[in-house]
Amino acid sequence: MVLCVVCGRENARYRCRNCRAAYCCSACHKTHRDPERPNHCESIQPPSNETGGKNEVEESTDRTDAKEFQTLGSKNGNTALEGHDARLKRGREGETNFIEGERDEDGELVVLGEAHLSELAHDTNIRKKLLSSELQQLLRVIDASRSRIDALEAAMANTPEFKEFCDEVLGVVSAAERGLRPGM
Repeated sequence: MVLCVVCGRENARYRCRNCRAAYCCSACHKTHRDPERPNHCESIQPPSNETGGKNEVEESTDRTDAKEFQTLGSKNGNTALEGHDARLKRGREGETNFIEGERDEDGELVVLGEAHLSELAHDTNIRKKLLSSELQQLLRVIDASRSRIDALEAAMANTPEFKEFCDEVLGVVSAAERGLRPGM
């Protein structure tokens, strides 16, 4: 469970491209980018003489460590200090969700993680199939549909090539899942 750096809500699904801070919605992202607000984005600066030769990773770690006792508003309006251990634990869980994806209560994968997306992007069969203009158009129609699930099910029932593509995608995701969880 990842907390939004702006409003403190749980299940922050998005991350800042510059500093990797988690946020829950576009309004929080805009607030996070505003340099006049607390918790604003501190984008990584190139190494200079002032940093003593530290690289970007070390500078990012230093910024994270500097924020570890930052005062955050709790849900009932009180303030609380977050300790180092709680922040590190939450950071590890957030990175795991980002890499492995998010799961529901039953343990089913509901949002693909970076590892799954990387496998899909590098699969040559999927890349070849995505060159088809018919498949591209069908994917656009499904994405623009009001009920994407219904449109997806209809496309799978009516278009054998699309069903084959979906089966291939599920196979790649399943293989990536086995790679992430060797005991499966």
